[in-house]
Amino acid sequence: MKNLLLLFAFVFGLGQVSLAQNYQFKKIQDDPDFVADKIIGVSCVGPLTYAKNTSMTLGAGLDGIWSFNPLLQAYGTLNLSPIVLDGKGWGSFVELGGAMKLFSYKKQKDVKVVLSYSESTQRGLYTETRTTTVKYIESEATFKQTFKLRAGTHLYRTFYTDTTFAMRYKARGIYGGLEFETKAALVSSVDGDAGITSGLTRVYIDALMLPSVRIDTTGVGPSIGWRAGFISYLNPNRSKKSSFGK
Repeated sequence: MKNLLLLFAFVFGLGQVSLAQNYQFKKIQDDPDFVADKIIGVSCVGPLTYAKNTSMTLGAGLDGIWSFNPLLQAYGTLNLSPIVLDGKGWGSFVELGGAMKLFSYKKQKDVKVVLSYSESTQRGLYTETRTTTVKYIESEATFKQTFKLRAGTHLYRTFYTDTTFAMRYKARGIYGGLEFETKAALVSSVDGDAGITSGLTRVYIDALMLPSVRIDTTGVGPSIGWRAGFISYLNPNRSKKSSFGK
């Protein structure tokens, strides 16, 4: 049986692309609320640095979302950074927070429904050429876009050493800001072969207020700053609540 791959254009870049012909395509379900509202994901983090911290770290961790109702969500993040790019050491940060919905709206966008995917490799004496071939059709999907207020607690610590000194850095405080969330979920079939994909992306900007900042045992006073970033989840469907297959 052929695998139906439903990949959104904003998540994936396609290689060599050819348009599909003579396929029987059917849209079964188009509902952005089919995206899961309780998620635990693995994330890649970095590089991270602070104005009073000379180290820059890179690592991975866990990121979670728990929705209590359509208005309120809780967030949790645990990250460990065993790689220090400009020395030796480690870093970590923990966050607990939440978000409150301000408003949302729905928008129709074209997405690429991938019908087949193949890769080939040609090796020469000194070169290697890889070719990716994708066949797809375009279909409209409903995207739900939501603006939120967010806030929470923030704890960051790192240990850094180089050839001349070692330093322990710790910062505690709170963050608050705005978040933009967009999500979509599409169930469809091609020649009777059904498949599903969903996508969730969160973009945020926060103010950081850190009243406790310490280097080793010395307090260096409060710090105020800001940050911006995004988190993207691949296929976070809640299959148990789907009408898929009916």
